[in-house]
Amino acid sequence: MIYGTNCSEDLSRRAFLLSGTAAILANSNAAYAQDVDFSGVVAETLDEAASVLGFAINIEVAAIDAELPNFVAADYFSRRSTFLRLRNAGINLENYDAYASELSELGPSIAQTEFDQEALGTLRLVAEQLVDEGLELLPEPESVEPISVPSLPPEPEDDDNNLKVIIDILAEGFGIGNSSLLVSFVEDRPELRDAFTSLAQLISNQDWQAVAELLEIILSGSVIRDFVNSVLIGASRRTKRRFLHALALRAIPFVGWLYTIASLIIAFKSNYHRFSIA
Repeated sequence: MIYGTNCSEDLSRRAFLLSGTAAILANSNAAYAQDVDFSGVVAETLDEAASVLGFAINIEVAAIDAELPNFVAADYFSRRSTFLRLRNAGINLENYDAYASELSELGPSIAQTEFDQEALGTLRLVAEQLVDEGLELLPEPESVEPISVPSLPPEPEDDDNNLKVIIDILAEGFGIGNSSLLVSFVEDRPELRDAFTSLAQLISNQDWQAVAELLEIILSGSVIRDFVNSVLIGASRRTKRRFLHALALRAIPFVGWLYTIASLIIAFKSNYHRFSIA
């Protein structure tokens, strides 16, 4: 898979242009929703998200502090533009399957992301859970905030290891808060633990393209579905809603894991000092 992008200067300019796009979309004719060109909407939405992921992949670890503001701006404006576009197209749970059909067709050619039936099933589950919980399937663009990059303490903890660092970052990134929920979930699934071990090695090698690909495989499978259907069933409603809201703000049902993977890669680079291989 190849997630292409330009340099940070181009992405900063893209963020500025996206803000203009958002204004145009906000004032466009609502009649557009009556006859939706799902292919066009999906193509634009995936292209924006893939550009943000490409930006995250191409930032050098040594340059992360300097480039972080540029990434945050690009991610922020891209997600706002995405929600405006999707809202303007009148996309909701009733016509979601038509959108998802185009997602599976166009995804591999635009974002090199596979939306097979298992992946689409997970995205549909997220969409349904959001609606069941009374949360916005498409958050108001005004509710989008710049991402908060997890910042782990500079000194390793007594029980530190690469798996724990990854889980702490994932828990924070998904809004779970208490990482113990995710720890027990991973420990009960040897194949997932092995995948995280491989992930740590790829981070060690600073092979961020491969990190992105492995994260996509992990998240596009049954992991999120199992987490929602098992761990969150026994968690507090507040924890479940916080988790689902975090997924909604990453436009998960509409772009898959592109924004999420981008933010996780940025978090891994920002906390690279905590990995034993740094």
